[in-house]
Amino acid sequence: MLGTSAEELAAKAAKDITVSAVSSNSDCPISSKGGENVVDFYNAIYKGLIETLKKTSFTN
Repeated sequence: MLGTSAEELAAKAAKDITVSAVSSNSDCPISSKGGENVVDFYNAIYKGLIETLKKTSFTN
């Protein structure tokens, strides 16, 4: 993924992880609360990935 920023890489990975988790979890209600839970999950994954990438020698 040469030329990809840490933010772009983290966003794509967080999206893929979130979609996979939501798709495999039939206990995710379609409601505003369910949507908030998905956003919270995505944000936690994204922040963790950004933190990890910044601690490594990742450069764009």
